Order: sequence, then C-alpha cells, then structure tokens
Amino acid sequence: MSISKRHHFIPKFFIKGFTGSDGKLAVFNKTKNQLESKRKSPKQIFYEWNRNTFEVNGEETDYVESLYQFSEDQFAPIHKKIISNNYKIQTEEFFPIIHFLGICHYRVPSQDERAENRIKKSTNDELFFKILKKGSNEEASKDLYERIRDDASFIESSKMMLAVSDFIKADLPSNFSDWKIYEAATNVRLHIIGDNPVILNTEKDPNLYKNELVFPLSNGKTLYHVNGKSIKEITPEHRVCADILMFIQSEKYVCGPDKNYLGTIALISKKYNTPNGIKSLKEKVFEIFREN
Repeated sequence: MSISKRHHFIPKFFIKGFTGSDGKLAVFNKTKNQLESKRKSPKQIFYEWNRNTFEVNGEETDYVESLYQFSEDQFAPIHKKIISNNYKIQTEEFFPIIHFLGICHYRVPSQDERAENRIKKSTNDELFFKILKKGSNEEASKDLYERIRDDASFIESSKMMLAVSDFIKADLPSNFSDWKIYEAATNVRLHIIGDNPVILNTEKDPNLYKNELVFPLSNGKTLYHVNGKSIKEITPEHRVCADILMFIQSEKYVCGPDKNYLGTIALISKKYNTPNGIKSLKEKVFEIFREN
C-alpha cells in the first residue's frame, strides 16, 4: 500500500489563510537571504519529504501523519469560519483552536529538540501512555518504557499529547476569556507566517498555555493569549512589530500575501536581529497586555 511522502508541518488549509488574491504566497528564503522569484502555492511550502514516515516492524508507515491529519480535520472547518468576515467564536470552538496552536508549536522542525527533551522527561501519565501485559494486566518494565521513549515515531506522535497535557494542566476551560481574536482594522491584509509561528513573550513556564503569546490565524486575524490580563488598542505599528518578530524567529521560510511588504519586513528585521533588538520588539508587541 502506498503511503504519503510530502508531510506539511504547517497544514495547507492553514497556509491558505495567508495567500493573496491569486491563492499563492510570496516566499522569503532565509537560508539564501532572498525573496523567491516565483510565488508558491500552500502545497509547495512548510513541508519536508517523509518527515512523518517511520519504519515499524520492518515496514514503512505514515501513521503519525494520519494522526496529525485527524487533528487538523477537527480545526479546519472552524478556521474557515474564523477567517470569514464577522464570525464570532463559540465557546466550544476554543478547544480545537488552542489545541491546534499547541500542536503547531511542538511539531515544527525548530522545536524538534526541545519537544523531544520534554517528552523524554515527561511521566507516562502526562503523555496518557501505559503498557499492560495481555492477560495479566501487569505493567511493562522500565526498560521497555525507555526503549519506546527513544523511538522516533513515538516521539513525533507524542507531540500531540504535549499539547493536550498543557491544556489540561493550564485549566483552559476555566480561562477561555484569556484568548482573544483580533482583526485588521482595514481591508488591507498583509500579515505573514513563518516556520516557527507562535510568538512567546517569555517562557516563564514550560507549559505553552501559561505564557503570553501571539499566534497569527490568517493575513488579517490574530489570536492572543493575555494570561489574565486585558488588551488595549492594537495599532498597525504593533502588528508590524509582531511580523518582524515572526520573521526573525523563523528558521528557513517566511511567507505572506504581498511581496513588497514581506521584503520590507525582511529589510527592517536586520536592524532588530540582536538580543537587545529582539527584547525591544517583544516589549513593543506585548506592551498592549495590561494588568486588570
């Protein structure tokens, strides 16, 4: 049986929210430090060949890709409604939104090492994972658990569980009011996405959802986690600063609907790509968060 080969770490349906009127994106290649000459479709960006292909019992399988696809299918119809005009999010829709954000954060290549280290340090309960011997219900040995934890397919699939574990520990159902979606004030929708798309203020807590963060949902809508605070007015300058941060923290590719805007962000980012410059940008981006 044939298996998939092109594995997106940012799903195609989500990338579509950042395309221009032609359904394509301008792409900046950070490795080459240049704008790509041709615009690309969502299919052509943010993927790796066979990223989620693993050998199990001597056969290649893409079961991890299928797990990711199942999760994406829960969020895709909600995302379609979010990026349409004047849609008000229902309370029950926040879980798939927030869960998708978590999975998107942990599954991108730039987070591989950090996610793997955290998975190996997590308890079985934190990963919702237990092995029992058939018939006796005797729990597996510590040696078997350790061998499984070192398995590449287990590590990749467990990234989804990190997002669930963070969600439960953060008691998010009691704090959905801390999540805000804001829309660009005009019909000009230029905002970008990179291959490391979650912007964190500081990582005071290893739990992703206990930190202030910014996550672009489309070229015109953005999700904020205020973490018990409120948000004052979001100015165009603030969103530009967020785009500059997005550009700087991306590893290989940054995309957006407009080539000229993306090129300008790339140019400005050179000025800020220092520890002090990044600190200054974060202060500007998160200064809109204020104590209640």
